Amino acid sequence: MVSGAFHDAIHLARHCPTGLIFIPCQAGISHHPAECIQPGDAAAGARLLAESLLRLAQ
Repeated sequence: MVSGAFHDAIHLARHCPTGLIFIPCQAGISHHPAECIQPGDAAAGARLLAESLLRLAQ
């Protein structure tokens, strides 16, 4: 998925493969005090990160 959300990835991409993990935000609001995520979505994102790191470490 192409995204305009660069964060630190834009700087790291010059040196190594880079990606972002997105989780849903209520009403699509992001980077704002009204941003709200569900605990289950946060946990799913954390699991994906952990599984990705384990796969890359093999």
